[in-house]
Amino acid sequence: MYTDLIGKAIQIAAICHENQYRKNPEKKIPYISHPVAVGMMLAHYGYSEGVVIAGILHDTVEDTGMTIDRIRKEFGDVVASLVAETSEKDKSLPWEERKSQYIEHIQDASEEAKAISCCDKIHNMKSMIESIKAGGDIWQSLKRGKEQQVERFTRMLPIFRKSLKKEMVSEYETTLKRLIEI
Repeated sequence: MYTDLIGKAIQIAAICHENQYRKNPEKKIPYISHPVAVGMMLAHYGYSEGVVIAGILHDTVEDTGMTIDRIRKEFGDVVASLVAETSEKDKSLPWEERKSQYIEHIQDASEEAKAISCCDKIHNMKSMIESIKAGGDIWQSLKRGKEQQVERFTRMLPIFRKSLKKEMVSEYETTLKRLIEI
């Protein structure tokens, strides 16, 4: 699925994430690859244009100078609401507290926000696995090590099981299992 509005979202996300890179230590991967992958996964699972756009923009408020108001102005209330629903509320808090708050918040989020979160986590886990396979020490690059990361992903699984498509949850479970075993 590609529309002019999705193209616009990719361009805005690319500008917002300019000069940002994934935390893979073995190679320099432009950050834009992550939100585009999330959007593509959402399209693959049959989500609407608005959900795909929100997936592409999901990190712009957290990690760049983008605002919910600008997203609302460019893409409307639905996309703005989904980006707000999937954004951490206070990046100044310690990692553990932020992640716990996010998990608590996502439990009551819309099914579409959960889908964005699920695809985000699937892609993050796949990136970790790829980094490890390439010989990188991904755990050194992240704020927390494997045990804490796996624990966080594991805590999210029951939330996704309750309301998301079986195929998406299955991909999440399979990817989490691969991460645990690597």
